[in-house]
Amino acid sequence: MQILLIFLLGLGLLLTQALMGGVRLFFSIPGYAAIAVASILVVVRSFRMIGSGVRLLPLASALLFAGYVAVRCMTSPVEYLARNDLHLILAALATYLLTACYLNSAQHRWWLLGSIFAFACLHVVCGAMQFVWDNNFMLLQLLPKESPIPQIFRPDYGWRASGFYGCPNHLAGLLETTALFALAACCLGRNRSVARIIYAYILVMCLVGLALTGSRGGYVSMLGGLIAFSALTAWVIKKLNREKMWVVMLGMGIVAVVVVGGALVFMSRSALIQGRVDSVVDLTNMRVFLWAAAMKQFYLNPFFGTGAGTYLFYGRHFRAPEVQNDPIHAHNDYLELLSEYGGVGAALIVVFVLLHLTSGWQGISVIVRRRLRPTQRVFSDELAILMAAFAAVFALLLHSAVDFNFHIPANTLLFAFIFGVLASPTCDPKLVEQRTTKVTYAVRFLLPALGAVMLFLGVRQIRSEYHAEWARVQLRNQIFVSLLSDVGETLAWSLPGATTGVLAPAVAHVWSSTYLREHQIPKVIEQTTEGLLTESENPEIFYYLGEAQYFMATLHPAENERRDFYIAAAESYRDGLAWFPQDIRLQLRFAAALDDLRLFEEAERVYEKALNEDPNLGNIYAQYGQHLWLQRKLNRATAYYKKAINFAGGSEMAQVGLQKIERLQTLAKNQRYVDEVGDPLEGYDLDPPTSEDEARGVTAPGEK
Repeated sequence: MQILLIFLLGLGLLLTQALMGGVRLFFSIPGYAAIAVASILVVVRSFRMIGSGVRLLPLASALLFAGYVAVRCMTSPVEYLARNDLHLILAALATYLLTACYLNSAQHRWWLLGSIFAFACLHVVCGAMQFVWDNNFMLLQLLPKESPIPQIFRPDYGWRASGFYGCPNHLAGLLETTALFALAACCLGRNRSVARIIYAYILVMCLVGLALTGSRGGYVSMLGGLIAFSALTAWVIKKLNREKMWVVMLGMGIVAVVVVGGALVFMSRSALIQGRVDSVVDLTNMRVFLWAAAMKQFYLNPFFGTGAGTYLFYGRHFRAPEVQNDPIHAHNDYLELLSEYGGVGAALIVVFVLLHLTSGWQGISVIVRRRLRPTQRVFSDELAILMAAFAAVFALLLHSAVDFNFHIPANTLLFAFIFGVLASPTCDPKLVEQRTTKVTYAVRFLLPALGAVMLFLGVRQIRSEYHAEWARVQLRNQIFVSLLSDVGETLAWSLPGATTGVLAPAVAHVWSSTYLREHQIPKVIEQTTEGLLTESENPEIFYYLGEAQYFMATLHPAENERRDFYIAAAESYRDGLAWFPQDIRLQLRFAAALDDLRLFEEAERVYEKALNEDPNLGNIYAQYGQHLWLQRKLNRATAYYKKAINFAGGSEMAQVGLQKIERLQTLAKNQRYVDEVGDPLEGYDLDPPTSEDEARGVTAPGEK
């Protein structure tokens, strides 16, 4: 039974890593299911010796924090946005309890870590291919199109390695943690020479992989973890053999110089990596603006926060003009926790971390004083795991200040394992009291109940997530940019980026509009329709369905059918907004469909809401300028186009619109053309921007 639990827990951790780190719910549910099954199976275990080494205060803090997060998820304003956090906190709690109460021997934990080491090496091999080939290689993108699993594509990070993950920073979070465990096994574990060489090789692999990620936060947090591990090692040596302490410290210093120096030499051989190292301190980084938005969000509800997943739309609302990419996360776990879960959530996580660090330190101390010192031993597998976990927490605390690893399921599950280790430092009967407490009785029933809930939620939502993922992949595969009108072309370029984080390939002429209309896009409609049969509360499915219907309208040659598709698209966007009314993507696409239907008054109301929801997004001003242009309101359209261009990155849509207006004005100044053809500005509304426009910072051309 113990081996089966280890297998299922390891399977859950590795499955989640293999599937893009579980960044989308569809990719994380399989791993969660394996952990859920392991949780249910503990019901057949005996009460005896369950969690004999678990410390009650850390365990209570974990239960309290997880309970608060789960309740806040269920009371959040947008249920769909809270799903990821709800599933994740349940899976993390199950992983934590399994580690602390059932996998509390060093041998069992090393078995689990062995699988993580092996998979980390695979990550590095995949990352090396990405670095060398510079082509966003992903192993699972090679799946055939007929495969039941959607192909997995990586966002465009160029040379930066991400392994099986979608982002290099998240791979760095994994490798920095794995490297510390490999280092501890090599230096402190009770291993033979061959095993130590293998662990040293794994350590080097992890450090090389970390360098290839180009993650500046990873570099700093790895250094912090090494410093913490070195300090712990020095303390242990001092307690066990004071006479040899300085010799050991000198040796550690030499090793540190060799490792750090070797790493710097390796990284300096690549101008790309060296450039990342040189820019570790970057005061112009966009993260500063994201953090400011998170603090503004926090002030809306300082006590309980605004709810799970709400940074997605509050980050848009409070975005700085310099931030034109979608601010999905705050790139700071602390600020995102504070803004979404409030001061209560922040206080609970501080207590949680402090109690677990205290528990880990007490465990290290008791092992050194009561087991190693009397026997005059230095090497201990249990001590190695504890010291690596303790140092890993310091690395994670540093990395969380500049990234969002705790929102990446694969990494969060690994962190839950680490905190489970700290909560149950040792199960040695000589060091802990062997008795079953009321808490361990409760855990024996809580874990199966937790597993049952996880399976219920996963089974309930996996089908809709499956169809949504297939629709997303099909949309991303659309190569139709050159087939659309000028306005549609600009929109088309923005949509795949909003949908997948990757711009569509700039190839179009080889695919005819007939093929897209009759074969490719209907696949999206088929998938989304199937998804809506299983769940009608998923705004992503409505969004993808609306996209497919909108593109069918754009490509259809018949006027009547084209209008019908525009109407259908508008209805799909409207239905999506019923479940996620703050989604700027749905608002803009809904307004665009209404413009195509010439329902300008209704579109005006949608644009007003969008401008209030996201007042610093240049694309809104560009699309609103197009809305005014379609109504022949020339001066106001010009003002909005120019406002859009002033944002970071400019706006291709606005530039195209201004070029049309400039051509029109040039013709109006050509007296011969006016005499022969007539005034091209006749019939245009030449009124200047309104007071509402000026309140948005939109002024007449030439004004400041």
